[in-house]
Amino acid sequence: MVTDKDVWRVAKHVIEEHGEAAPIVATLCADDFLASGKLTAHRVWKSVVKAVGELQRAIPHDGERVN
Repeated sequence: MVTDKDVWRVAKHVIEEHGEAAPIVATLCADDFLASGKLTAHRVWKSVVKAVGELQRAIPHDGERVN
């Protein structure tokens, strides 16, 4: 079972390895799993794509606290 912590850890690693290209790399991974019929892995990588976006987001959402 993949936990939320695992997803965030992978997202951080993808960003460290690929920088600005991280969203594209994560999306390609998700697409590859979908194409090969590995639906559980596809869902996990879609979560990684979302986490990468959140980690790279520069503008806070309305009402979101900023450190």
